[in-house]
Amino acid sequence: AGERLPGPVGEAFGAAGRRRQTLGVDVERAFCGDAGPFVETPTTTGRATATLLAVAADAGPPAGELLTTEAERLDTLRDHERRARRAVATVTDTLEQTAALFGPLVGGATVALASGLDGLSAASAVGDGTTLSAATVGSAVGVYVLVLAAVLPTLAVGLRAGLDRSRVGYRVGRSLTSATATFLAATWVTGLLV
Repeated sequence: AGERLPGPVGEAFGAAGRRRQTLGVDVERAFCGDAGPFVETPTTTGRATATLLAVAADAGPPAGELLTTEAERLDTLRDHERRARRAVATVTDTLEQTAALFGPLVGGATVALASGLDGLSAASAVGDGTTLSAATVGSAVGVYVLVLAAVLPTLAVGLRAGLDRSRVGYRVGRSLTSATATFLAATWVTGLLV
């Protein structure tokens, strides 16, 4: 089996197979006995796997079928995990793009449109006849855009890889820079068009 498996697992199986043939020991001793490939394994996973293989070797074909079935289930779980990671990556990419690009574009256009309507007091009147100035709308929308530029990348990093402070700081800094530039550019360009 050692030549059919890649990497360290194949090497371990090859070494255990040679030990078993040379020394005439059982499967568990071939893997976990003195100088076996799993003797120095820091976790119990390798030794537990060797013990499982030894029990399966003693039990014969029914145990082999059970091991094959369990391996197929593990492959299915691995496929589900891969798909879930891709779905999470899609969501987190969307969050980061919204924070750095789409939110600031809409916010900048909103501020420019509010500035265009600032002179029309009837169009910008609130219920009691008072008006919101373009500066007030611009400040509120600008703060909202910057808060989104900080919160959404933090959420995206947390979903993708946990809240690693350096990674969060990098993503938030990049998002704030991009959001500020995009917000100002969108306000200016939309102001030219209005």
